[in-house]
Amino acid sequence: MNTICVKTLNRQIGEIKRSGKALQEKIVSVETDAMWHALQCGNHTPLTNLVLALPASSRRKALILHVVDHSPLQWDAEKNCFIKSKRQQWEGERINAAIAVPFYEYSVEKEPKALDLDKLLCAEKLIELANKQIEKALEEGREIKGDQAAFAKRAATFQSLVS
Repeated sequence: MNTICVKTLNRQIGEIKRSGKALQEKIVSVETDAMWHALQCGNHTPLTNLVLALPASSRRKALILHVVDHSPLQWDAEKNCFIKSKRQQWEGERINAAIAVPFYEYSVEKEPKALDLDKLLCAEKLIELANKQIEKALEEGREIKGDQAAFAKRAATFQSLVS
């Protein structure tokens, strides 16, 4: 087993921190330069190239959201590129707003929620979800296969068994 001292680990962590901050700053710089380029030339390809160049550990979705909210572009997930909206135009004010709040501060990643096993098989919730699906199908005028009265009886039996 190879032993690494804490001093080496702390130095490496510091290097990651510095390089991560430099990478974030570089991404913001390239993003805003590419936005100004698109405003001046109409070419938004560098923005797509920037998103595709991000490492897997970067916040690619946050960058896409930031560009979409501050430009006339939309992200096409199938083609994996930005496409221009026909209704909106490039605006310097929106690019300045993008500069004011960088992509990594613009959206917050959701904290993962704990999986509550007690609620996972809660009979009331399962039956409630099933009833909502039935109501939605009726509202939409879709066909419902099976006997609704029999379903209601099975739901009541199911609830009494697990209660």
